[in-house]
Amino acid sequence: MRLLPAPDTALLAELADCLMEPVQDWESQAGAMANAVASALGGLTANSVPQLAGLLLERMRVPDPHRHDFLALRLLLGLAFPGGPLRDGTAFDDLSPLQQEVVRVVIGASLLRQGTMMPRAIGECNLPYTEEALATWCAGQPHSAT
Repeated sequence: MRLLPAPDTALLAELADCLMEPVQDWESQAGAMANAVASALGGLTANSVPQLAGLLLERMRVPDPHRHDFLALRLLLGLAFPGGPLRDGTAFDDLSPLQQEVVRVVIGASLLRQGTMMPRAIGECNLPYTEEALATWCAGQPHSAT
């Protein structure tokens, strides 16, 4: 699957919904579709499709215990942290508004409690990867992953 440059918001909304649909069996058609959407959207940047991060954040703000947010979170982290992991000693206030909103949504939607892959994805950005540590860091306490 490949997206044309600058897909419209309606298409992106449908793709975001598909990405976040509950998948019971990742070998099923729904699982294959979610992975295909993640792959197609994975090459986009926040600059090329600025509305994508907002669409994902909007959906993730509403917790759903049946939804799997991992693929959406990975995509969102790629959009928000395109330069890779943060440097040690980075403060919450040093983050861009998009990065700060991603962190707030991660905490607010309790995404770090959704299995073992969520903390790993957050940790790959050099963010604190427990809910308590992330909340403490947001409140202004220093963090170092090493």
